[in-house]
Amino acid sequence: MSYLIAALALLCSVAVVFGGEMLAGGNTPQDPSDPEYMQHAWKAVQKINEDPAANSGPYVLKAESQVVSGVIHKLEVLYGESTAKKGVSTL
Repeated sequence: MSYLIAALALLCSVAVVFGGEMLAGGNTPQDPSDPEYMQHAWKAVQKINEDPAANSGPYVLKAESQVVSGVIHKLEVLYGESTAKKGVSTL
């Protein structure tokens, strides 16, 4: 009887893992408009944003996550450069 319960529990856990969207090792598409991914994008371009030139902030076009021994976020980001200087008004 205990083997039957253990087998049923294993079957249910496998169904949950494979029935869900995220599998270990596989890329899972994410919603690029999720604020979490915008925070990741800003963190990634922080060093570039220290440049005195005015830049348009990052816009997340595509977001994916991958579970390995942690979560790897893959972002496709649009980032614009400008010749204008930060804090200088041309008006």
